[in-house]
Amino acid sequence: TTNPELAVLQKRAIEIAKMHYESVELKDTGKHVFYEVKGNKDAKLFGFIPIKMKIIVLVDAQNGDVLEISKPGWSFLAKSS
Repeated sequence: TTNPELAVLQKRAIEIAKMHYESVELKDTGKHVFYEVKGNKDAKLFGFIPIKMKIIVLVDAQNGDVLEISKPGWSFLAKSS
């Protein structure tokens, strides 16, 4: 069964996150219901070394807004492809 309050479906949350996803989990904190999308994004370290950067994106399940994007501490050294 699906929750009628979830206006954003799992597939749309993955599209919003814009990355190669590994897992998607629906979470409820009591205040917010959101999808936690974990995955990898292609990037270039120092602008030329191809890498996969692990990213976690929290997507609001009701309106599709991106609540938070978590990247590695060294992500400022990389440019997304």
